[in-house]
Amino acid sequence: RDQREFQRASQLLKNNLALFSAHAACEAADLLELAGRDPDLEHAGEAIARLEEELERLRPALANLGREVAS
Repeated sequence: RDQREFQRASQLLKNNLALFSAHAACEAADLLELAGRDPDLEHAGEAIARLEEELERLRPALANLGREVAS
């Protein structure tokens, strides 16, 4: 069940990132989803680290978008 939830959460995240055209973060989420297909989640840690890096790069753009929407 955990593996299925992991894959589902990864896919949901990937789809949401695609809405923002965040291609690099979307690719990282895709790798995370692929890692979730391994029953041992052996490569999940690497995929999570890459996704975290891409989300950190995305953070300033999202903050700017939030300010633009609020004004």
